[in-house]
Amino acid sequence: MEQIAMVLLMGGNSTRMGTSKGELVWEGKAFAEKIAGELSLCGPVYLSLSEDTPHSTLQEKYPCIVDSENHIGPIGGISAVLHQISEDSCFVCACDMPFMSAAYVNQIRKLWHNFHQDIPEDLTARSGNVVDALLVKGKDGRIYTTAGIYRKSILPNIDKQIYQGNYRLRDLLEISKVSFIDELSLGILRKSLININTMEEFIKYDPTQNKTDPAE
Repeated sequence: MEQIAMVLLMGGNSTRMGTSKGELVWEGKAFAEKIAGELSLCGPVYLSLSEDTPHSTLQEKYPCIVDSENHIGPIGGISAVLHQISEDSCFVCACDMPFMSAAYVNQIRKLWHNFHQDIPEDLTARSGNVVDALLVKGKDGRIYTTAGIYRKSILPNIDKQIYQGNYRLRDLLEISKVSFIDELSLGILRKSLININTMEEFIKYDPTQNKTDPAE
């Protein structure tokens, strides 16, 4: 069975939050520490960093991969990771998703393996049967470009877009072979998709400040 690397994206600017989102404390742990702990239950963890990502003790615990180009968004981190890891695929998670759980990752991984279980190991990435990515799509059409799996077969498209100065993951998905999971089919696991971009959202979902049900 194909091993999947776990990747935590930590190279963002956190401009809307105004402070490093990965260092925000959630249930007694920093976002990044809490998420990495969940990911570590599912496979080898790599930290995706920019050149100026603040140092943390987490970087001493897990291998770090620095973006080849600074601050071009998630596409830069995904590119650097896929170029450097030995695994053929990686599960990508942003550091602003404190509800991420090992149960969610395992469900996505199970669905991913279902797509490839009948494909011979020596099949090339150019085969029409190989899925480049597996992502979740919401009922409103929103595509969750993190909290999903990307395969090395998508690298030629990523490299071409970065060369052209196009850093939009949405555009990448349009030219790649992507399978989508209906968000509602995940049931309560869909709460793992919640990301915290602003201090208002942090206050809204912080369990120490109110009783908002994240699954609603």
